[in-house]
Amino acid sequence: MRGDEKLCTLMFDEMAITPHFDYNRKKDKITRFVNYEGNSIRKIADHVLVFMIRGIVKNSKQPIHYAFCTPKEILACLIKNIIQELNRRGFIVLALVCDQGTSNTSAINYLIEETRVDYLKRNEILKHSVFEVEGKCVIPLYDVPHLLKGLRNNLITKNLKYTMDGQEKLAKWEHIKTLYENSPTYKGLKLIKKLTENHCNKDKIPKMKVKYASQLFSQTVGKTMGYLAENGTLSEDAKDTADLIIFVDNLFDSMNGSFKNCKTRSGKELLKNVTPNSVHKNVWTHSKKILKSMKFVSITGSAGTVSSINNWLHTIENMEILRDKLFYKHNIKSLWCRHLNQEARSNREFLWQYT
Repeated sequence: MRGDEKLCTLMFDEMAITPHFDYNRKKDKITRFVNYEGNSIRKIADHVLVFMIRGIVKNSKQPIHYAFCTPKEILACLIKNIIQELNRRGFIVLALVCDQGTSNTSAINYLIEETRVDYLKRNEILKHSVFEVEGKCVIPLYDVPHLLKGLRNNLITKNLKYTMDGQEKLAKWEHIKTLYENSPTYKGLKLIKKLTENHCNKDKIPKMKVKYASQLFSQTVGKTMGYLAENGTLSEDAKDTADLIIFVDNLFDSMNGSFKNCKTRSGKELLKNVTPNSVHKNVWTHSKKILKSMKFVSITGSAGTVSSINNWLHTIENMEILRDKLFYKHNIKSLWCRHLNQEARSNREFLWQYT
């Protein structure tokens, strides 16, 4: 393998399985207990954790390990051991990608804090939210499609207060619901063809499917809502929700760029690859300011941030670190952000086949 082909990310995902026992004839042992390095916890496994490496430059992927484990200390130790094994085999693990599961975030924070303590012992300061394994920096990222779903799920039950271009705005789920119920049409043709009750009815939304979140946060929905709010068909304050939808669509595109054969889809500049001179840098800088201003407001009026917003910020900041490391240390000329995507259908099918 060429040097750039060895640059990779370590991804892991947890999947539900039917609790049962298996008998391994060759080893004469019963499996499916939660275990780690041969030490079984007397609990029948109902989830399996699968690890896969994926090339950053070369579009390659390979499942490498699975385990029945959940505690953060065990998961953190397992991540370190796998990275050490990959290092010994010549791979260069630059990033770690996972979803926002509680055990995942706890394990990542545990690894970051462990590295921070090591720095303090050397009278140094860890400047970024990264961790080290054998002295090599690993950059944790949260899966962008999961971040999108998390933002949508919070908006269903709470209003979102944010500041854009110096103006305070308030996005509401009821604006989206009203847009769907009004169903703008021309000669019987819907202006927003993909907006259905599976996107807008909170009781019928498939919460795990990314496409319903990405189709909702789209230019078409945002521009149509903004236009109808300006001409009085919708309430004027719906423009705040329209601006949020367009903002989220641009942010999602900038961190979810397609493969080379899809780079001009819909004519969206942000779906192209990230380069030292591409517009992504400005979009991420602008997005961080808006995300830092975001507060979800409950029905009672109390405001606060949620993990999805904090993890969006964390992922943008670490994506910038990864971008600079690739461009200026490894002399890579472009980055396809979709290579960092855990949610792609082919990835999930690949992991299922492995188990």
